[in-house]
Amino acid sequence: MKALTSTLVVAAMLALPAAAVRAETDVLFPPATAGCYVGAEVTPITAGVAPYRKPAVPVTSVRLERSYPQLAHEEEQPPRADGGRMINLAVSVTFADAGKPGAVKRYSSGRWELLQCTADLCDAGNYKVEREAGGTVLLRMTGGMYVGGGPYLETAHRRLPDGHVYRLVASPMAACR
Repeated sequence: MKALTSTLVVAAMLALPAAAVRAETDVLFPPATAGCYVGAEVTPITAGVAPYRKPAVPVTSVRLERSYPQLAHEEEQPPRADGGRMINLAVSVTFADAGKPGAVKRYSSGRWELLQCTADLCDAGNYKVEREAGGTVLLRMTGGMYVGGGPYLETAHRRLPDGHVYRLVASPMAACR
């Protein structure tokens, strides 16, 4: 009986931190927590949004990464008086022509996309990240975004036009690398 009691005590001690972790996921991009989201476009073709152009190549996947460089920078920032948080994300995009000779594999916004966040929404000014039920997020272009590619990000640019929406799911960090 004593072994059963000590087993239950240990199980309860382990369950408390697990419950705290579950509660923390109720916040979009929790403080001091690395994260990776991967997904694809969900914009309906009939939505009347601007098409991809120059070249007219659709997006096959989008990744949001928040890892060591961004977290270290955030830790150095003083808390905001309004209770909001400023976070940094890297947005990387793969277009449909990624496997072709001479084509860039992945385009990126860089490491330092600065967003103002609440529990359910992060706003960068030209795009928003919105938390949905079930662990997914929407990346919504509200002003469009330029992403760069190649060994030097300034060598090739493409644009994610205003009005496009991407649904992303929480993924292991390896999926963002």
